[in-house]
Amino acid sequence: MSNFVSLIANVPNGIFALVACIITLGGGLFVQAYLFRYKRFSDASENFRKAFAPEVSMLQNPARAKDIRDMLIEAFPRHSEAVVVFQHNIGFFSKSQFDKAWKQYHSDNDLDVEKWGIPPKERLFIEYFTIEQKQDPALYYLNKINKLLSFAKQT
Repeated sequence: MSNFVSLIANVPNGIFALVACIITLGGGLFVQAYLFRYKRFSDASENFRKAFAPEVSMLQNPARAKDIRDMLIEAFPRHSEAVVVFQHNIGFFSKSQFDKAWKQYHSDNDLDVEKWGIPPKERLFIEYFTIEQKQDPALYYLNKINKLLSFAKQT
């Protein structure tokens, strides 16, 4: 123990100051990087939620005047663009789950679309035609949208 104390006593004070400065600078940079990523994720989440807001509002409104499938097909380019932008802000471990939720949102069907020769545009939301009568299509798609929006947590 006395060897350690004598070793420390012989080290110039400037080295301790330098080490303390490096630790402080490293911690400061880490905090700045974390805050930057947090802000970027927060902004991306807000924009992602805004992209789906009109459809969520219409699906929650029982007196909707538009056909649900037509509404979703019309909004698909906006949703697709929002997904592409938002994907860059998702963590590595959540990315595959997000991609799966996105695919289930617009193409959740077991139909062999190639066999039936269904054109690509008509493949979107095709499961709308297979939803059981007792299941509300608005609630069905609202649940799918909410699953996507769960990745864009409000901060």
